[in-house]
Amino acid sequence: MTDNLPEKFDQVVHNSDEGLSSILTLFNLIPDPAIIYLPGEDTIIAANNAFFLMTNLGEDDFFHQSIKAVLPNINDTDPISGHNKKALLRHKKLPLIPVTVRIFPLNPLEKHLVLLLKPDESQPANKYLVSDHSATLEKLISLIQVNNEPNITTQIKKILIQSCELLNTEIACLYKATGSSPPMSNYLSSDDQPALVFPPHLSDQDLYQHQEPELWTSEMPAVSTLHKTAAQMGFQCLVTIPLETNTTKYGLYVTLQKNLLLIPKHFY
Repeated sequence: MTDNLPEKFDQVVHNSDEGLSSILTLFNLIPDPAIIYLPGEDTIIAANNAFFLMTNLGEDDFFHQSIKAVLPNINDTDPISGHNKKALLRHKKLPLIPVTVRIFPLNPLEKHLVLLLKPDESQPANKYLVSDHSATLEKLISLIQVNNEPNITTQIKKILIQSCELLNTEIACLYKATGSSPPMSNYLSSDDQPALVFPPHLSDQDLYQHQEPELWTSEMPAVSTLHKTAAQMGFQCLVTIPLETNTTKYGLYVTLQKNLLLIPKHFY
């Protein structure tokens, strides 16, 4: 379907009677994720249904923003030199998705481009699954739940240190629900001076961004306070895991690493 894509769009792009609605109708028939991009303004103006389904992003995450909002490492959007090049596609919660970018101009002046984002099947994007490496984290959760156990602080700190060894990260921290505002505060760290690394509190917006287990890397947009802190401190990798019962989130586990290459391959 995409081989004669420019001709199909060209049939409606100059037809004022059909207009933009006709273009978007055809656009949504494309099975692979795709966006419409204005290179002269570095602005994304549309995305098809397949894009929303694959990335879990909303319009507010990238509409009328730079191409870097969805393809953070793309360097060339020229229909000739940039065609069939590799890039990484942003996902709302999961690691970046390897894709091949195919670029088609909508008109001879190349003011509007369609970028097709074909997932790279040779490098499948694995979800970050906490269950694959949960032994240490399960110990952490069980310790937190036993509030009356003596020396609980010492034991939790030992677990945080063990989790760094398991995940091959440099420092880990536990945030604890406060029951008030701000909703979570820095409770304990594997390091003696956590204030030098982790923010003292997390806001409601931060907790919204970290509702699910996440692996964030420095190539991805820094959205939450934790993302921004990691970027400012020069960390390449941030792992966050909410601690919860069936009904209540009572903590957030956070760990950082400055070298992404040291993170086990199953995390990205």
